Amino acid sequence: MILSKKEIFKKIKIKEIEIIPFNKENIQACSIDLRLGGYFRKPLKNNKNLKLDSDYNEFYYKTVKKNKFILKPGERILAVTLERIKLNESICGFLEGKSSIARNGLMIDLNSNLVQPGVFNNQVLEIINFSKNNFVLEKGKKVCQIFFEELKGKESYKGKFKFQQKP
Repeated sequence: MILSKKEIFKKIKIKEIEIIPFNKENIQACSIDLRLGGYFRKPLKNNKNLKLDSDYNEFYYKTVKKNKFILKPGERILAVTLERIKLNESICGFLEGKSSIARNGLMIDLNSNLVQPGVFNNQVLEIINFSKNNFVLEKGKKVCQIFFEELKGKESYKGKFKFQQKP
């Protein structure tokens, strides 16, 4: 069941959900708005063939730290949220783009939207510019939202991205 605003506040108070930095103004009826962090990573333009089990690090430039990033039409980039999300073993989350941004042709997290229980990380965002205009991506701007569900039982993610802070 998706948590309401009231339930989100309860879970934050008892530290089952932690958002760092936290701004209570970002809590909506059943989600929390997240802001864009300052790390970006562009894919390399090469002729290598990707495989389903390819390590994505082979196909991206090094991570850059910037307050603004210009995303050209048709470009794709990895970025992170400004907020670090910490979930206990009984909560998972789901990222969604904001419709106000999507209406302008910028798509956020088309694929990897599950936030596993037990994580303590900045969420990596897949951002694609489907418009015919440049987008200025600015650190600190609201870019997506997260909603939470309670798990039946307790589990904890143990994968390599558990504490990730950069794309």
